[in-house]
Parts: sequence; C-alpha cells; structure tokens
Amino acid sequence: MTEQQQYANYKHNAFCISGESTTFNIAIAFISASTVIPTLVTRLTSSPVMVGLVAGLPNGAWLLPQLFVAAWTHRFPLKKPILAWSCLLSRPMFLLIGLAIGFFGATNPGLALASLLVGQILFYFGDAVASIPWFDLLARTIPPRRRGRVMGIAQITGGIGGILVGIAVRYILSDQSPIVYPWDYGVLFLAAGTIMMLGVAMLWMIKEDPPQELEGASPGMAKVLASIPTLIRTDKPFAHLLLTRVMTGFISLATAFYVIHATNELGMPTSTTGLFISAQVVGALVSGLLLSWLQDKRGVLFYMRLVTGVGALPPLLALLIGIFARQLGSLATILYLLIFVILGIYINSIGWPTFGWILEHAQERQRPIYIGVSNTLGALTMLAPPLGGWIASALGYQAVFIASIGFAALTLFLTLKLPEPGTHLQSSPGLPPAPSSE
Repeated sequence: MTEQQQYANYKHNAFCISGESTTFNIAIAFISASTVIPTLVTRLTSSPVMVGLVAGLPNGAWLLPQLFVAAWTHRFPLKKPILAWSCLLSRPMFLLIGLAIGFFGATNPGLALASLLVGQILFYFGDAVASIPWFDLLARTIPPRRRGRVMGIAQITGGIGGILVGIAVRYILSDQSPIVYPWDYGVLFLAAGTIMMLGVAMLWMIKEDPPQELEGASPGMAKVLASIPTLIRTDKPFAHLLLTRVMTGFISLATAFYVIHATNELGMPTSTTGLFISAQVVGALVSGLLLSWLQDKRGVLFYMRLVTGVGALPPLLALLIGIFARQLGSLATILYLLIFVILGIYINSIGWPTFGWILEHAQERQRPIYIGVSNTLGALTMLAPPLGGWIASALGYQAVFIASIGFAALTLFLTLKLPEPGTHLQSSPGLPPAPSSE
C-alpha cells in the first residue's frame, strides 16, 4: 500500500486533529498549570508542598494508568470510539471544579482545594485513557513527515486564541473585574470546561480506517507486564529513551513556583498572571513554528536536544532575577515575561519529541505498548513538583531553580547519547507476539 492510499483522508483528519488540539490549547490556557492554578492554590493554602502536590498528582493520574490502557486498547482495531467517549466523560470535570471553587472557595477552602485536586485527577485519568488511542490514531492518519506540521498549526492557532485568553484572565483576576474571588477562578474553570467540550465534536469527525495489521486478541495484562523487563533489556535505545524521559520530567520541578516567586517574593500583583499566560502562549506560538519546521526537517532527536537546552533557561533567568531584583526594579517584570515566553516554548515542545521518537521506532501493533510503558514509568516525574515544594520550603526558591538547571544539564547529556529512532529489531522480542489475524 502506498503512502497516498494509507493516508487517503489526510487533509480531513489533519483538520479534525489540529482543530481539536486548538480548542484544547485555548481551554487549558484559562487554567494554566504554571500560572493560574499555583496562584489559586496559594489562596486556598499556604503550603508550598501542597502547591507541588496539586501540580504533581494530576500528572501521575495521567501517566500511571497508561500501560494498562495500552494493554486494554490493544484488542480494539478502531481507536476513535475509545478516544471520543473518554474525552466526553472526563472533560466536564472542569465544569464541576469551577462550581466547587465558586461556591466553597471563600467559605470552605479545604473543600475547594480537595475538589480541585480530585477533579483534576479524574480529568487526567480520563485523558490518560484517551491519550494512547490519540497517539495511535495520529500515527495511522497523518504521515510521519507531516505530523510536526499538523501539531505545529494547532499550537499556532491555539496560541493566537491563548493570547486573547491571557488578556481575559488578567482582567478577570484584576481589581477592576466585577467578578470577585472565588468566582473569578471559578469562571476560568467553567470557560475551560465549556471550550474543551467543543473539541469532542472534532474527535467524532475523524475518519479512521482499520489498521494495516489486524491486532487480534490482546496478549493480556499479565503477559504485557511480564514482558516489560525483557523489552527494556533487549531494546537498548528504548531503555535509554525511558531514562531520558524521566530526567526530562524533573526539569519541571520549578514550573509551578515561577509565578509564586514573582508574586510572593518579588511583589508583582496577582493580575500579572494574565500577562504571564499571554507570554507563555507567545512561547507556544514560537514552539508551533519550531515544531512544524525543525522536526520535519531535522528529525525528532535534534529537536529533543534543542528543547532540552531551552528548558534550562527559565530557572537560570529566575535565579538571576531573584539575585538582582533590587537593581533591576521594574525591569524584573519584563524579564519575568521573558521567562514565561521561554517556558511556553519548552512546555509545548518537550513532550512531542519523545512520542515522535516512539512513533518512528515501534512497529504499529506494538506502538500502544511502547507508549504505555513510556508514560507509566514516566509517572515517576509526578514526584518532581512535590520535590520542588519541599526544596522551596526548606531552602527557598533559589534552590529550586538551581535543582532545575541541574536536571536540564543531566537530561541534555542523556539526549546526546540517545540513538536515532528505528535502531531496533523488526519485532521487539520483549513483547509477547500479537496473534495472527489469519
């Protein structure tokens, strides 16, 4: 089968996938995990460790179940129904969080905080169920050298909307807004949930053809789990990627604390959060341009190394701003905007090279298991934000930034040793063979 035959519905599916990703990017800007949620948590509790937990546990809820999801979805030849239904059930969680914050944020902050944490965990668990079929569907419907372009377009269009979201957030959280706390934060979650639901319709419009290799019955969770040590031992490039993946996650141990450092330590107003969102979205736009050009032209490995180096810049700038804050004066705010521009580039770029590497490395029938193993073991990174919170409590924010720089340097070294995707056996001996379709 030629590539043109295999991807006959490329243009239609590219529109649907990029459109859904656009709405998702716009929605998530309303409740940015690096700006809005940390400032909300500091209104509900004074514990930096809790800020880290709220940032880390939802990430774990997204990563931990993915190996089980991969083994479960392996038996289904069509992935779109799993993807669409899981999104339809999980995305309303943000609507419920918005109502809980609005009604209880001022009178019962403990309940509001619990609702925020539980609601996010449920959302990200549902999104975990969606993620494996999403990547598999992406690989089936979009040619390899056009995937960067499709996702880049989604980041650009979503970024343009996100800039407007940042302006809206700045107004909603400012003293001039008629919406006062806690409903200001509640409205942000309600807006995010509503826009996310629009993206579900785009998912249902995707045209999915059956896979070229019929998968047959699932090898079973027990066989999949038993095969993981052999898979990691025999597929050395993939094992190296797993270590790199985990170290990459620990670069982000400072992400939730930039906005708190700016508002609590440097005295910037909370409404500056909106400016930080817009700055981060500008970074996402730059990321989209980089993703659509660099990865398609130079490959996933070059892009991975570049983005890892970029990841060291935000903590380095934050460290310097903190040291020279008195001398910088109002220039500190401008430099902090630069931090969030770079952070936007990093956050919106760092995940794709890993998945792009796997999509090129693993065979189609084994791809969900590879992604599931990567994400499940990647759940170790949920410890990074609480670790950052503990360091902030014990040693201060400067120590958090230094630790982040250290992890970035280590990760960059690991990427330099990572081989190109495709350095593997025709069928990985670490996985149980898929049953024949004959």
